[in-house]
Amino acid sequence: MDNQTYQIRSTLRTKLAEEDLVHVQRIALDFLKKHEWVTNRNLREITSVTYDQAIYFYGQMLKRRVLKKIGTGSVTRYVVGTKKRAKVTGVQ
Repeated sequence: MDNQTYQIRSTLRTKLAEEDLVHVQRIALDFLKKHEWVTNRNLREITSVTYDQAIYFYGQMLKRRVLKKIGTGSVTRYVVGTKKRAKVTGVQ
């Protein structure tokens, strides 16, 4: 399932359903295999999430320690977190 054919199922404007969260996590981690970091803009460009859904996604990934936040404001970027190569999981 690649990000070109996957459609976000969430009808909520500011959140993502768990299945969408897992899919977006996979895309973000794949992106991070090739790049040092991912930004909000990167995530929106490689997925179909909205700005608010991206904020929600990053909040969940920080809470689960899958990603780590670097910087603030427009220069905020995210790197792989403290979990060992951040396993893709549904619920933690």
